[in-house]
Amino acid sequence: MNKQVMTKKIRYSIRKSKRYKGAISVGIGCLFLLGYLVLGSSIQADETESIHSVEHTETLTETSADLASDSTVDSVESVNDDKVDANTDALSITDVEETPKEQPIQPMEETSEAVASSTDDSNSNQPETKEGTILTSDYQPEKVITIDEPADYPALPLGNAYHPDKYFIFKSVIDNWSGEVYYFAVNRQQDDGVLFIFDQNGNLRQTQLAGSKKQLDNTVVINYGDTYTISHPYNALSYDYSGDGEKSSVEKNAVYNAITGILPKQSIVTVRYVDENQTDIVAPVQKRALSGESRDIQGPISIEGYVYQYTTGNTKGSVSIYSSEKMNQTWSRHFTYSATNSEIRADYTLLDNQGKFRVDIYRNDLLQKSTTLIPGQYTDYAVYTNGAIDRYRFPNPFIPDSGEVIFHYARVGKIVPVDESNQPIPAAPTPSYHTNPDDPENVLPDEPTPDILGYTKTINTITPVNPTEDTPVVYIRNKEVGTLSVRYIDQDNQNQEITGIGETISGTYGDKIVYSTQPTIESLVKKGYELVHDGFTEGGKELGKDNTGKVYDVIFKHGTQTYTPEHPGVPGTPINPEDPTGSQTPQGTTYQDLVKQASQTIHYTGAGEQTPKDHVTINEKAFTRSVTVDKVTGEIIARSAWQPATVTFETVISPVVSGYQVDKPKAGGLEATVEQPDVVDEVVYVQEGTLSVRYIDQDNQNQEITGTGETISGTYGDKIVYSTQPTIESLVKKGYELVHDGFTEGGKELGKDNTGKVYEVIFKHGTQTYTPEHPGVPGTPINSEDPTGSQTPQGTTYQDLVKQASQTIHYTGAGEQTPKDHVTINGKAFTRSVTVDKVTGEIIARSAWQPATVTFETVISPVVSGYQVDKPNAGGLEATVEQPDVVDEVVYVQEGTLSVRYIDQDNQNQEITDTGETISGTYGDKIVYSTQPTIESLVKKGYELVHDGFTEGGKELGKGNTGKVYEVIFKHGTQTYTPEHPGVPGTPINPEDPTGSQTPQGTTYQDLVKQASQTIHYTGAGEQTPKDHVTINEKAFTRSVTVDKVTGEIIARSAWQPATVTFETVISPVVSGYQVDKPNAGGLEATVEQPDVVDEVNYALKVVVVPTVQKGSVDVSYLDEKGQLLPGTVVELIKNQVPVGETYVVEVKAFTGYTFLKLAEDSAALQGKVENTVKHVRLVYQQLLTPEEESKPQLPNTGGNPQPTEPINEPVTKINKDIPVSQPVTVQPTQSTEKQARMTSRQLPKTGMEGINAAWGFICLALAGLFYKKAKRKND
Repeated sequence: MNKQVMTKKIRYSIRKSKRYKGAISVGIGCLFLLGYLVLGSSIQADETESIHSVEHTETLTETSADLASDSTVDSVESVNDDKVDANTDALSITDVEETPKEQPIQPMEETSEAVASSTDDSNSNQPETKEGTILTSDYQPEKVITIDEPADYPALPLGNAYHPDKYFIFKSVIDNWSGEVYYFAVNRQQDDGVLFIFDQNGNLRQTQLAGSKKQLDNTVVINYGDTYTISHPYNALSYDYSGDGEKSSVEKNAVYNAITGILPKQSIVTVRYVDENQTDIVAPVQKRALSGESRDIQGPISIEGYVYQYTTGNTKGSVSIYSSEKMNQTWSRHFTYSATNSEIRADYTLLDNQGKFRVDIYRNDLLQKSTTLIPGQYTDYAVYTNGAIDRYRFPNPFIPDSGEVIFHYARVGKIVPVDESNQPIPAAPTPSYHTNPDDPENVLPDEPTPDILGYTKTINTITPVNPTEDTPVVYIRNKEVGTLSVRYIDQDNQNQEITGIGETISGTYGDKIVYSTQPTIESLVKKGYELVHDGFTEGGKELGKDNTGKVYDVIFKHGTQTYTPEHPGVPGTPINPEDPTGSQTPQGTTYQDLVKQASQTIHYTGAGEQTPKDHVTINEKAFTRSVTVDKVTGEIIARSAWQPATVTFETVISPVVSGYQVDKPKAGGLEATVEQPDVVDEVVYVQEGTLSVRYIDQDNQNQEITGTGETISGTYGDKIVYSTQPTIESLVKKGYELVHDGFTEGGKELGKDNTGKVYEVIFKHGTQTYTPEHPGVPGTPINSEDPTGSQTPQGTTYQDLVKQASQTIHYTGAGEQTPKDHVTINGKAFTRSVTVDKVTGEIIARSAWQPATVTFETVISPVVSGYQVDKPNAGGLEATVEQPDVVDEVVYVQEGTLSVRYIDQDNQNQEITDTGETISGTYGDKIVYSTQPTIESLVKKGYELVHDGFTEGGKELGKGNTGKVYEVIFKHGTQTYTPEHPGVPGTPINPEDPTGSQTPQGTTYQDLVKQASQTIHYTGAGEQTPKDHVTINEKAFTRSVTVDKVTGEIIARSAWQPATVTFETVISPVVSGYQVDKPNAGGLEATVEQPDVVDEVNYALKVVVVPTVQKGSVDVSYLDEKGQLLPGTVVELIKNQVPVGETYVVEVKAFTGYTFLKLAEDSAALQGKVENTVKHVRLVYQQLLTPEEESKPQLPNTGGNPQPTEPINEPVTKINKDIPVSQPVTVQPTQSTEKQARMTSRQLPKTGMEGINAAWGFICLALAGLFYKKAKRKND
């Protein structure tokens, strides 16, 4: 009988004693226990125990192939009652009474409802969902995923604390020592890490918050928040139920000293329906569930346009905490009980939704090992210290039947019309098959083939053999007549067709088009036209459906001929040499028309007969210009400005005349302009002893005032008696005003200082301002002291300076009782002033009219018996100078009259012509008028009804509606043309109004699309250079045009979309012997402004570079404590000149008479990577006692049970949670080993010490009594 069988019988007996309270069961239990203890030495060889105690914070899943049949458990021998350092953050877990707080968390969805993918963050990285129609008639998203409890879910009694709707049980554990069964649960609605422990009667035994440790009967429970540990001092725990998703990793019949695992968390179960590109066809279905619950997913559905292919994932299985939304999350596993005093932590990071993990193993916070595990794999790690060994195994915990389920679909095939040569018919419809609503894997039979204009199909229906492959259907081409036109357009003549040269091409479908535009283009070029665009692209093609009825435009513009002075024209000669009878060179192009001469004359005066002759300089080609002529019409279309703007002549030294002084030593140097090409400078000679006085009018270009001026002559020393005062007074009387009297020589003597000088007296024109208060009298003198001088002009009278305004209130509608118009006149409503030049008598300024507006008074409308008035008060209008006479209208309406007006709000709220109605009658008459016929008529013309304000239909005429005007408001409807629905210019916009507004130009398909292209240009490889790779997107950019359905005008054009078009990247072709600067080219962005983009790929001859590889070595030595090689060993070279970075692992070998102690201080690590040197791994072993020494009884220094007297061949239990693996190692006991002391307390040596067995018998009886008493108390 082995230990496991014995333990099961003890557990069964104790549990029976609790359930039936029978003393017999207690006795049987005692007998079994006694027999077990007495026979302890004989079953010792069957026991399994951990070499070192380890606390683990998480349960892992491992495949059954990795489990050893004899292994049972991770053991935890002792737990600190006060606190546990669970990780590097030293989480303190204190043993205190706690009451869980209701901590608010995000509310979870009910498991019976689907979680909408559009509102769940976990789906934010899902591919964009395509449109798809679900055909399965009974499809309901909320029924796709069924979440339920596992089949073996415990059924606890209700009515106490436990209720399955509130709590979810994920683990039940049996304490085989006491017979208790503990049920571990979480709150279904609170994802807060609080642990609830129930007994088999549904009583809540204990509540533990995250981060706490508590004693529960004989067990210690630690809640780390996301993981937990249950430990027992007597190796007495076994699994009863496990629902945490890792059931396959445990044995229910085995006993354990500790059980660990993960608290259930909310996860998301996802079902997707995808196409070949993994793009969602319909919205994914999701549900929330707790890890450990079971799930059942319905099969594929029928989706229009797709057929089901296969499924990835399991439709039945468990919900796992390692779901797709936990991607890249890390779980830390801690081992805090260790014989080597090591704190081991393994960080598990989920890398993908297929269950790949990265495992980083730390010892005392230093990274020791990092590896990647796929489901089913594990990695081992061992720590050797002072003869002690800790072994760890870390498996991949992923649950293969969890994760998302994906139903994969493929697009259905199409019906492809082909001609008799089995070639696809261009632009023919290619309808897709229809998915069978009752069979997701197939399409409907008897799919109808499409009708194609100009062809006859050979079969009416088809049933596809393969639903995802296209089916060609042969069509016989009909013989049809086709016609197309070529127009030659003059864009400089309002895009009119050039007369007499267009062409119409006719024939039957399939005829070769032999027409060419080249002869006509050449002919027009000879006539002076220039080709802009040849839109005829059908040369050499066949007549057919694609070009029949099409009009192709060849666009021309007028060429021009520019004439210059170097190349002037000859009027009347041909402009185009190859068209002698065509347009002729016009007048205005000769040399004389293109040049203008200029001259400078220096006029000498004052020296009598000695006066020099005038000095004249002529520039015959001073100014030039060009003339541009239309080569088609022969008309001058442009004249350039004369160049240069000015011409400057040379200066000339004034000739010397004996006895005379000159006023200018140099003259000329004047500037001539086109407007004033002939310029004159004057040089005045003055006899010695002569000076001049000039009276200047600064308002007349500083000219001398006629009839004034004086020359004063005499001999040097004569007194100057001349005075300017008389002349000044005379000019002031004529309206001048003195500005400056420059003559300062009065009373002085003639002499060298003033001889030849000219003194100027400056005047300006005085002004006279006329106002309504002081108007003018035309024809009367402006200056009273100059009656024959300037006269007051017209435009200065009172009538010219005032403007009247009037307001007329016009009454209408009351017949003979209609009041007369009420007229108000303001005779001086607006005024202004006029300013006159007192010298010339001309008006030089008029002020603005003041004020800007005049407001009239309001007038109460007269009362007329039997009539209603539309305005109780009228007038109060504003008059302006531009509209001085304003009119207001008051309408009288006989009682029993109302009006209906149809208003166009898009035409300044004007009434729509030929609509409107006046309804008359006597009070009490029924109103039978309806707006509906007029509304329907206007809607047909493109209007849209905004508001029907006529609400009186069916009512009676009376005081409440008499005189009222009811408005029916319309706006203009719009028609938007797109590339999918272009316009046909000249056709009716509104089908029910054929004679109404027509579709305008600018709405055709060609107006709404623009193509783009990408050219990849290859260069550098000589004759091997690949040809350019050109990609054309004929519909790269699109836009829409919106037309007013009433007026037929284009009212809006959308922007071209998209803003940019990105072309595909293209792998650069491989050319032997050459390397390329870009492995991939293209991927460029085209825009509307730059639709044709070019990328360049350059080839260059390859240059081969041989890299230098660094290498290193690793050797291993097995040494005793003195540093000597162990007998029979040599230094082993395990890596000899291998590349740096290659991984090495050193095995800790076993040698007879020795045990591994440690690594030497100068040793390299047991595992690592090769470096650019020689690494030495040096393992130190300790020699064991001789056989003679082993036969002697050994007692520990601290007292206790004797040591075993023979070696123990014990399987070393892997301390990786609850998953044991056997790995036998021979361990020789020594006096100083802590393990031996513990083994002595658990294993009795064969020393004949029957007294100890008897003592154990008494202990057994005492324990049985205690168990019976405890069971009775609980049952009571």
